[in-house]
Amino acid sequence: MKSCKIYEVAEPLAPEEVYDSLNGYSQLWEEELDGRNVTVGFRVAELERGEDSVWGVAEESWITTTEFRGEELRIPVSSTISFTFIYEKQREFLLVYASKRLADRLAVRFSELLFDAPDRILEVYLPPEKMREVYSKGEVRSMIIDNLRLPGIRKVTLFGEDLKNARTVKTYLTRGKGRELYVVYRDEEGVFGISRTGQIVAFSRIALEDFEAYIREKILPLAEPPPE
Repeated sequence: MKSCKIYEVAEPLAPEEVYDSLNGYSQLWEEELDGRNVTVGFRVAELERGEDSVWGVAEESWITTTEFRGEELRIPVSSTISFTFIYEKQREFLLVYASKRLADRLAVRFSELLFDAPDRILEVYLPPEKMREVYSKGEVRSMIIDNLRLPGIRKVTLFGEDLKNARTVKTYLTRGKGRELYVVYRDEEGVFGISRTGQIVAFSRIALEDFEAYIREKILPLAEPPPE
């Protein structure tokens, strides 16, 4: 399974500007752990630039505390996150291949590095009406609908073999005035999940470059700034 969170750069930068700002960046320090020094912090471990994209790997390391049989242990932990800055029709997007929590943290860090402000790289919004352009061409396996205006019901989660034509779904979306929050569907490329907050999940086995191409072709054209 692969997960990707999509953001848009509020003030697009040229690929060479992003590359020059991030290339070789690190904020590392030493911490003592069981009599030895361990390097922790953040760094851009890999970075490459293409004609209309910049892609790389960010690494974050820290020391965490856990308990084992009543004993408190400190252990070093690290995580690596792949990312890509993509330029599409005079817009610039950041794709972060991680969970929402890790992706949001990396987006804020990059915003501060590139713009000296935490709010210049923002999550995108995928309007439900546009999400339907993607999932309605496939077989819908599950769906979360919220903002319902029905007595006692505000959010529902539905499962089925193909929900897009189910009468219950149509009732929730029309009479209940609900909005799709998250949809899992199967199309000719595999099984995917799509949320209106720009989180895309590939449940089928797919190479990272193919996943990125799928997002670039089918998802990025749908993206809008978050509603105010």
